[in-house]
Amino acid sequence: QTLLGLNFQCRDSEGWDWFLTEDHEAVRHSPMTGSWVEFTPEDGMIDRPNRLIAGRNGGVWASGSHGDAAALAWFGDGVWTRRVMSTFSESTSVLSPSEDRDGWMYFGADANRQQDPRLTGGMLRARIHDGSLEVVALTPPDYPWKILQAARSGDGDWWFGTGASLYRKHGDEPARVVEKFRGNWVDSLSVAPDGNVWVLAWRTGVSEHT
Repeated sequence: QTLLGLNFQCRDSEGWDWFLTEDHEAVRHSPMTGSWVEFTPEDGMIDRPNRLIAGRNGGVWASGSHGDAAALAWFGDGVWTRRVMSTFSESTSVLSPSEDRDGWMYFGADANRQQDPRLTGGMLRARIHDGSLEVVALTPPDYPWKILQAARSGDGDWWFGTGASLYRKHGDEPARVVEKFRGNWVDSLSVAPDGNVWVLAWRTGVSEHT
């Protein structure tokens, strides 16, 4: 079946399929009943989502921007909860969202610091706790300013593609450039079942890192 104008995003724990429209609105579809539901900012959704992610513990996350500022929204029990981070970034990166074993979600900044020096950049850490949306900004110098891709290896280290280099962050130490990838565009980061990180990058191709 071809669904024109829809970009599939995820299937949630209740079996709903989620899509983004060309107009940046979230739509969910029930394969069982055939029903469609569209969500807009009037429902508590952000006005320019670029990703929808089904959480392991239920619910659906939306990331992107709202009113030209980075924003997140979480959908659970039929209700959207929105949080706008006006001093963080212009938006969150479409490729950066990831979830750890404890249910925390992570979203990287996609911003141009030269356009607005007030923006902190870095990464957002978010979860639902006791029914409330908690969001923490993880900022430079411990984290890169711009994070277009993010992955966490089995040893707990973070790996970040910034558009200019690959960074690795170990424990409480600041993120540092991986010299092999300095000045190199990272297309994709992926974590294998054994916890190793696979990197797809310009010029260097595909490589595995322990």
